[in-house]
Amino acid sequence: MVTQLYGDELLVAALSRAKPDSTFKVQSEARIVQALHKLSKVPKLRPLFKNYAFDTDGLTPRSTEVSEGIESLHQSRLLKRQNPDLIEYTVSSDIADRYERFVKRKLIGKEKLVDELGKALCQELNIDLAGTGVNEPAKKS
Repeated sequence: MVTQLYGDELLVAALSRAKPDSTFKVQSEARIVQALHKLSKVPKLRPLFKNYAFDTDGLTPRSTEVSEGIESLHQSRLLKRQNPDLIEYTVSSDIADRYERFVKRKLIGKEKLVDELGKALCQELNIDLAGTGVNEPAKKS
């Protein structure tokens, strides 16, 4: 059983698997929400998304919880925006420490699930995976 995740904890768990200080570009924050929405549909990952609702009535999925989580990581400088258009992000090396100190204990016995989520999100957003130096190309669905 997964202890429920709240706020930025889902993003912290997933991004803790990214290579420290890795940089990725997206056209907008909506791309991050869209990637997480896609992953929320994977049956074995669903328990991690229990407190993350997605509104799919528009052109792209929206999630207040995910958007607030992204903003929380921006404010704490764990997910840095590097440029005027705010589309180039850097995953802080401190995000793994935050995961270890505050989120990991909520996911005891679910490390493989978190690894899978982290790898999938890194593939979706083209973020280098920790320990590899490179990212495998995202699989087209």
